[in-house]
Amino acid sequence: MASSTGMIVHHRRCPECDDGVFSFKTPDAWLNAPGIRTRYEGLIFHRNPRDNDEAKRIVGVGHQLFDQALAQAGEWEGALALSRELEHPLAIFRFLDALTSQSGQVRQVIAGVTVGDADDLMLIRDEAVLELLNRRKPGQQASETGGAGQEIEVVARWLERARAYAQANLDTLQLPFRRSIVTDLVLLWPATVIRT
Repeated sequence: MASSTGMIVHHRRCPECDDGVFSFKTPDAWLNAPGIRTRYEGLIFHRNPRDNDEAKRIVGVGHQLFDQALAQAGEWEGALALSRELEHPLAIFRFLDALTSQSGQVRQVIAGVTVGDADDLMLIRDEAVLELLNRRKPGQQASETGGAGQEIEVVARWLERARAYAQANLDTLQLPFRRSIVTDLVLLWPATVIRT
């Protein structure tokens, strides 16, 4: 479900969610596939329908719409996850050496950007990223929240700031790269905090 709704929001559509029931205008990029409607109302993604009407509105793998969202999500290297245990967002980036060594090996380092004590951004090395991730308890999942269309704009703006900050402060990592490339890996977002 997260892939589907994430891809819908990525196309600047605002899915409406009420008690696990989704409605939205179909992204234009998906309308070229056969059988795709311009708008969907009352879709559900879980496999436990309450009645026959709800059973007819289940969407999953094999449905044209869901398959379009999965195919597009599969092309992305980055991901977004909600966490109840993080106080601040954590963007994790992969730093690659654009110039490979003579052995042809691609060198890479993982680092993150989060919020420091003074509510300013800070770049943290891989060991600090691991320390933050290890604080999370396994099996804890965040619940779905409504208003994803408005929240995703806040998340996208924060990620852009974090990416720009990582690039501007690359020297603090003292990487042994001749020319660095920064790529998104994952954004962990506090489930209970939406910052503007």
